[in-house]
Amino acid sequence: MEEVAARAANFLRGAPSSQPHHKIWMAGGIEFEGPNMEFWSRAAFRTVWFSYRRDFPPIEGPQRLTTDAGWGCTLRSAQMMFSQCLLTTLLGTGWKLGDNKLPAGVTSTICEVIKWFADTPDSPYSIQNLCKAGNFILGKNGTDWYSPSHAALAMQQLVAIHKPCADTTVQVFVDNTIYVDQLPSFCSTVSEVDWRPLIVVVPLRLGLTQTNPLYIETVVSMFKHPQCMGIVGGRPRSSLYFYAAQDEHLYYLDPHTVQCVVPIGADGGFDTTVHQQ
Repeated sequence: MEEVAARAANFLRGAPSSQPHHKIWMAGGIEFEGPNMEFWSRAAFRTVWFSYRRDFPPIEGPQRLTTDAGWGCTLRSAQMMFSQCLLTTLLGTGWKLGDNKLPAGVTSTICEVIKWFADTPDSPYSIQNLCKAGNFILGKNGTDWYSPSHAALAMQQLVAIHKPCADTTVQVFVDNTIYVDQLPSFCSTVSEVDWRPLIVVVPLRLGLTQTNPLYIETVVSMFKHPQCMGIVGGRPRSSLYFYAAQDEHLYYLDPHTVQCVVPIGADGGFDTTVHQQ
């Protein structure tokens, strides 16, 4: 039993494999021969990192909150995953932040999508608008904590309003079951001629108090699929964004760092604070 518990604990911590040449699979089904420089470059500049912020314009409500420190980690993790979905829909998997070889149009697209998540009410997927959606559909207030399914439902609401990237749509299967025969209806447009991108979110609990080792192989194998954009989760009230897998371990981005808000277009730029340092 101790061995099983240790295996589950290591899986959640995201500890790197002791075998440096074992393959790593990054969200989008990208394969690497171990944690080499190419992997770390992709991890740092292809995976958008959103964290706690302070001093942003107030969130609607009686508390007029100007920081999400201590309660917004799941919303930040959801921002990371959904930004990955939208960027992959628009650009595929070959882009990297700060890549001077990218065409100017691609670079501007990356910056535009990232700014959709900036901490201002004018940005469609901002912390302010996520909280507004959470209040409207879930009755969330102030510093209420969001589960991954709550965050996904709030994001679903905002995507339906914003209609990004060829009218991308989101479906959250809250009963943990995907009905394959229903998927075409979610992707079809009003004209029933064109198809639109679909983001599928399946909330699952992989154990009562810790990850059940029976799930580990299946979870890791998901990252081999090009459609997999990662996992939002972790421990209760401590959410992470898992973006890669190796052997029985996951790599993650942690939103529990408080950064000062950066106005869009300011010197230094909002864009420069959303990738790993």
